[in-house]
Amino acid sequence: MEFPRLLHQTALFACPRERYQDVRRNINSLKLIELGFSFFGDNGRRRTWQINFRDFDVSSPSCAIGGLRGAAEEERRGFGQDGINPDVLSELMRVIDVKHLTRFCGGLHLGMARL
Repeated sequence: MEFPRLLHQTALFACPRERYQDVRRNINSLKLIELGFSFFGDNGRRRTWQINFRDFDVSSPSCAIGGLRGAAEEERRGFGQDGINPDVLSELMRVIDVKHLTRFCGGLHLGMARL
């Protein structure tokens, strides 16, 4: 998962409880902008997919994409506009038969035919 940046910084010598609280606050404050999946087969072959999300305000501190160092300007410009709605993905992830969904999804070949 990729989040744009941290909003709450943990003190250098913070106790584990304080670190946990800061991680929790960061996760609850930020919007997910990208999700990646990697699957490995017995022969070592890897398949990876990245899902970019949309419908967030790139000017908001919780969505600021300035932390995407190395991303091309054209790619960063499209963040928040192109991609999938997080609510739609959430509904798809609740489907019990994910193998069936990915294997027979309107011409998409996601490499899962042998599951």
